[in-house]
Amino acid sequence: MFEQRKTPIGVLVPEAGDTAWQNHFYRSAHLIGAILKSQSERSRLLAGSWDGTDLSGVVAEFFDPLSGGLVVEAKTDLPGLVIPTVPTLYYAKQGLSAIQSVPLEVFTNTSWTLDQIPVLVAGYYQNTTTTTAPFAEFVGPMSDPRISRGEPDLIINGGCRTAQYDSYALGAGCVGRGNRQFGAVDRMGFFTTEQGTGTADQYAQSNLSGGYSARLNGVTLPVNGKLHRVYRMEAKDAARLKGGQISLAFESLHNASSDKTVTVYLRYANSADDFSAVTDIGNDGGKPHPGGVIKLHGLDAFDLTGVPVQNGLEIEIELDCGAVSGLTWEIGALRAHRRRTAMPELMLPGIGDELFACMRYYQVHGHRLFYAHPRADGQNYYAGATLSVPLRDYTSAAFTLSSANFNAFWEGQGSAQSGNSPVIVAESSIEIKLFAVNSTPVPIGKLYYSLGTTYTINNEL
Repeated sequence: MFEQRKTPIGVLVPEAGDTAWQNHFYRSAHLIGAILKSQSERSRLLAGSWDGTDLSGVVAEFFDPLSGGLVVEAKTDLPGLVIPTVPTLYYAKQGLSAIQSVPLEVFTNTSWTLDQIPVLVAGYYQNTTTTTAPFAEFVGPMSDPRISRGEPDLIINGGCRTAQYDSYALGAGCVGRGNRQFGAVDRMGFFTTEQGTGTADQYAQSNLSGGYSARLNGVTLPVNGKLHRVYRMEAKDAARLKGGQISLAFESLHNASSDKTVTVYLRYANSADDFSAVTDIGNDGGKPHPGGVIKLHGLDAFDLTGVPVQNGLEIEIELDCGAVSGLTWEIGALRAHRRRTAMPELMLPGIGDELFACMRYYQVHGHRLFYAHPRADGQNYYAGATLSVPLRDYTSAAFTLSSANFNAFWEGQGSAQSGNSPVIVAESSIEIKLFAVNSTPVPIGKLYYSLGTTYTINNEL
């Protein structure tokens, strides 16, 4: 059996299932953790990808102990890489343009190394007593020792696991940033630059590291077509970034046959939690994204000095795809940290905690039956209910019923009365005006009211 295991620094490495074989691979596997740690003490990978054939786009950053500075170097691609018969470590070395390699079975250097960063582990493992099979693990992005393990993730639902919204069919209603919509996945808004077709949904079998993705599926767009994902961070969270830096990362995958360009933009709200007017902060200049390859994109230690991010921060991810038909684009594993934490780690909370965090911005409630003694203000009768999660700002929340009214019944009366739509009266309370005081039948005793269909409370930014 061929399994995966994690080293203490979170690196996935292959492991032989039968330790009795004592083959080279099994012995080498136990060295990988020490090797990777020794090679990444002060170096890290900024970019790179492995598609099963080509190792390309490798950019590494090294620490220079003499100057105390950082050196960034791009490495030569390795197209058509043949998997070696002996398990081998491929790594970037400062000052050398070519990717270096060394068989693991003869690698004995476990001392601290400032000028090397691992990229790929490949070889053959013994899958039965008589046969072997190839393996290749792109390990660079998982091995950043400079991540602050205690640094909180600033993104809510970055793993795209919570999806309270319905899927959304692309059309005229999502063209332009003023028509941002949500398709299944909470907090992950989207819009297009041109009118097209397709579906925005959650993909629960994604190959991205979170296991789920926010997907735009079966997309058809005309010339100049672009797809945009938008995440907005409210002022109370963004205030932690004031005067500091932000590092963010996300994974992206599309199925186009040609390279596309992904660009990350940052903007701040001109007034607190009001994104109707925003100001550009900057962008990453756009990065190439080949089809069929999971790419890790992001911003490294982007300086926010003097930027009023305390009003709220907008992160926009653009895929410049042009005219396409049948395009699928997934993003996921979105995370952001304060300070210099390049390639920030995806730290997913418990799914229940994540759902509660999302309900601060959007809530869906199904059929409910409440019992209450109504209050009267001299003109009308009211009854109330408490929300399970307080809203972000109840004064701006929108309440939507899938049918026109509640059905309300007075105890002892057999006929239904139509109530009015609820009003949100506090961050965790809703109240329903039921009847006028002089309504017939005369209200007596206790009232119960029933919501026969769903209702939503939208308090998104």
